[in-house]
This record gives sequence, structure tokens and C-alpha cells, in this order.
Amino acid sequence: MKDLNICVLMDFYSSLLTGKQAEMMAEYYNEDLSLSEIAEEMDITRQGVRDAVKKAEGILRAAEDEMGFAKRFMDMAAALGKLRALTQELIENKENINEKLAQLLEEIDSLRALSGVTDYGI
Repeated sequence: MKDLNICVLMDFYSSLLTGKQAEMMAEYYNEDLSLSEIAEEMDITRQGVRDAVKKAEGILRAAEDEMGFAKRFMDMAAALGKLRALTQELIENKENINEKLAQLLEEIDSLRALSGVTDYGI
């Protein structure tokens, strides 16, 4: 079974892979080709493709463990989604405005913490 989180990691770290590894990973994950199809196309064994894919997955996971860019990006995207939902609630329903504004400020602060920004410059 394919780990689709690898697709996200490829967006961030594919430049760490060799050209062949990146090509195999793109065909396996993005094009949904089988190991056998990739092997035939590249004129290598299925086991060779599998080994290259597993090694590339390890490189991508290690990079994420070290740098955490993908997790931070996903956390920021989730926080932005919450901000949008809270803003939409304020537009549609003006009850409890102070409570919703406080929630907005909390989400803004969490985004600031995720981004590493310590001052808004205002």
C-alpha cells in the first residue's frame, strides 16, 4: 500500500533525490505506475525499482524528521482554514463577536508561532 504522505514530502524534498530516484518516485506516486511498469520502462528489475523507491522514501522521511517543513506547512494550512471559518462565522452571525474575535487572535498567534515570526512590525 502506498503512503500518500510521501507525495507531500516529495513536494518539499524531491531535490534531495537523484534524478533517477525522483523520476521513479514521480512515476510510482504521481503517475500511479506499478513497480513492474517502471522497471520495464527503465530497463531494470522490479526489485531494483523497489529498492530505489524504498531508499528515496527513507531520504524524504529523514529530511522531514530533520527539517519539518511539510508538517509546519500542513499545520499552517489548517490554522488558516480555522481563521477563514471563524471569519465566515463573524460575517454570517454577529452573536458572540468578542468570543469569536478572541478565537481569531488565538489562531493568529498559533500561526505566528508556527512561522517563527516574533513581531508583526506594526
